[in-house]
Amino acid sequence: ENGMLADCTFSHCSILDAKSQQGFTDMAQCVVQQFNSQCCPLKKGNVRCASGENTQGENIADIGGQQAAYRAYNQFIADKKSDELRLPGLEKFTPNQVF
Repeated sequence: ENGMLADCTFSHCSILDAKSQQGFTDMAQCVVQQFNSQCCPLKKGNVRCASGENTQGENIADIGGQQAAYRAYNQFIADKKSDELRLPGLEKFTPNQVF
């Protein structure tokens, strides 16, 4: 996350203008809140919740990777110009739903 705060000489500066920085900060806080709300039940009735603060950078990178993969998948399907084969046992789902 600090990579966007340094130039090629690793001097501290922001590569984002103020509006973009605020947008990124807002998005990052939304990601933190989303992951903080992810809880799993454990044995004996205990619950373990994720820490969005501790995994913020990884979560943002994962979301970006998922978006890039989905765009690439849709471009592949558009370029292919034919129906996509359905996976056995998953025929009730559309290819987008399977993705």
